[in-house]
Amino acid sequence: PNSQVGLTINGGSLTFSGNSTVSFVSPVTAQTFNINDGTVNIVNSNANTFAGSSVNLANADSLFVFGQPASVSATCDATFNGSGGIIQNGPGLINLAGANSGLGSPTLVNGGTFQAGSPTAAGSAGVIIKQGATFDVNGFSLGVPVTVGGAGVGNQGALVSSSSGTGGASTGGITMTTNLSVGGMNSWNFDPVQNKSLFVISGSLIASATNNTGGTNEFNFTKVGPNEVQYNFSSVDPFLANVDVQAGMLYLENSGGLG
Repeated sequence: PNSQVGLTINGGSLTFSGNSTVSFVSPVTAQTFNINDGTVNIVNSNANTFAGSSVNLANADSLFVFGQPASVSATCDATFNGSGGIIQNGPGLINLAGANSGLGSPTLVNGGTFQAGSPTAAGSAGVIIKQGATFDVNGFSLGVPVTVGGAGVGNQGALVSSSSGTGGASTGGITMTTNLSVGGMNSWNFDPVQNKSLFVISGSLIASATNNTGGTNEFNFTKVGPNEVQYNFSSVDPFLANVDVQAGMLYLENSGGLG
């Protein structure tokens, strides 16, 4: 296509697979994807270039799905908006770098790593991370609610910040679906000016769920990785089970308690 042409999908699906590459590069920039009751599947083996294109996910049946191989660590700089959804199936890593505040459905992470590349990478409705997958805030501060459980990719944490800078924050609260590991990949630095690899988590912490018999399943919170996590919840579920620090530092700051 040329710079005057976009792409509209009305039902069905469009799949990029194998050794193909999606590229919108100068002077072919700022394209518009309109997805109406359809799905775009990005499962190819290469990084793709969207060059700031706009992706309009018109309704709940409009989906943009990433499922690239584990060998792929790719960045998508498209801007997503609408009431449809983004799904990361993995096992690769996808970094969303666009301004996606207009995205109204939670981002679903079924596998692999979903990495923030902007403060609004996850949209405005939150992130849902399934067991075995990882959400990496990557040094950004995101204020959306996070629903998460498990130990993440390679048991390195399901909610992490890989940044070696100020570390980032997840401030919209956490709902645990099972035992949860939180951490980061870089060693913390206690210098109050640098605050390197400091990852702040705040809001409210829900750490239990009602089971099929009407009882309560209580979940464990585990700190993994060499970074520092600042545990700064304003309210904490009284059914939070054990808090286990296996590596790095867990720092309690204005905490709502330990359950």
